[in-house]
Amino acid sequence: MTPGARVRYGEFMVYRRTQAVQERLQARELAILEAATRIFTREGYHGATVKAIAQEAGVATGTVYLYFPSKEAVFSALMERLRRMVLEGILSARAGQSTTLSKLAASIPAAVQVFAHHRDLARTVLIQSAGASPAFEARLAEMHDLFAGFVSQELAEAQAAGQLPPMDPVVAARAWVGTFHEVIVTWLRSPDHEGDPDAAQSLLHTIPTLVRYNLAAVGAPIQAPLD
Repeated sequence: MTPGARVRYGEFMVYRRTQAVQERLQARELAILEAATRIFTREGYHGATVKAIAQEAGVATGTVYLYFPSKEAVFSALMERLRRMVLEGILSARAGQSTTLSKLAASIPAAVQVFAHHRDLARTVLIQSAGASPAFEARLAEMHDLFAGFVSQELAEAQAAGQLPPMDPVVAARAWVGTFHEVIVTWLRSPDHEGDPDAAQSLLHTIPTLVRYNLAAVGAPIQAPLD
């Protein structure tokens, strides 16, 4: 049977995708998303069009619609892409850690690195979501809730293990995520980094301060998680 050939099942003809075909489709989808990131960065959400995204990606406008039914769907996919990249980075960094606090400490540089190396995507999602549409604002709030809930659970576990003093883990988690968000957004908004090939380094330099500040804020013995 030839790769990607049509196969007859009774009275129906079914096209079976090969791995090569699937990889090609995924590569094109990624190219569209990367082109969309550049367009949203240059034109803003309201100024961007599907036609401009298609031209940037080097494909027909109809091809974009095969993957995404609207500009809104493209933007939503970018939000999901950033969320997934941050989560994957965090989970990978935590894999070699043995304690709750060391996992939390490892999560900070892992997340910062994603934002630092994908600045346009981060700026599109974190800044343009506000004001783009109520649906995107709600989606961004859900992302905040996800990360705050994640931190809250781990702070509660660390408390139960006697590693942290008594506190409200929900409030502490919100403060933790808020501190992180403020540093990231300030960096994203800074005009000093426009066109700067070393812009990522200015954010990466904040990692030690972020780690120490957040751990100290919840009363953690800083030296232990950083060993």
